[in-house]
Amino acid sequence: MRVYLLNITLIFMGKTAIFYGPTKGRTARVAEKLHKMLGQDRVDIYPIDSVTINTITNYDNMVFGVSTLGAERWDGSGDANQWGKVLPLIKNTNFDGKKVALFGLGDHITYAARFVDAMGEMAEILKKQSAEIVGHVSAEGYTFTESKAFVNGMFVGLPLDEDFESDKTDERLLNWAGQLRKTFI
Repeated sequence: MRVYLLNITLIFMGKTAIFYGPTKGRTARVAEKLHKMLGQDRVDIYPIDSVTINTITNYDNMVFGVSTLGAERWDGSGDANQWGKVLPLIKNTNFDGKKVALFGLGDHITYAARFVDAMGEMAEILKKQSAEIVGHVSAEGYTFTESKAFVNGMFVGLPLDEDFESDKTDERLLNWAGQLRKTFI
């Protein structure tokens, strides 16, 4: 019996990019992993502190990666302020016709009542600007009390807990990357 492997390359319709912040640490590492899974030759990647709104809106398909820090901290100092510089521009930009997927890092043990809230807050901002939020994830396999990112029985994007469930990150990310490939083509 012979087994033939087919190498099928999916071509993304429109331009695709990953934007992430903070630009160091776990969020950056997850963004880099996703970049490799989606295809470094087909997807661009940017740390949020290096972009303008023109850079962002130049893409048809976007992935935004946020840390556990929510809107109350985005206008703060240090790494939290990286999104704070771009957020006012996002709030004043029309994302009609753009597909946006989100991943968020959170801590489901210490912050079970606010698990990946920043991802939910970002989704709300983008929906108000007419973005099509894609990449929803089932809550199956997650433990949490409440989350702004949990809407109508689904997460608005991919929640990841690098503090207590880092052993699940690669599998969750790989499954989600497959979902995004289908959505972005």
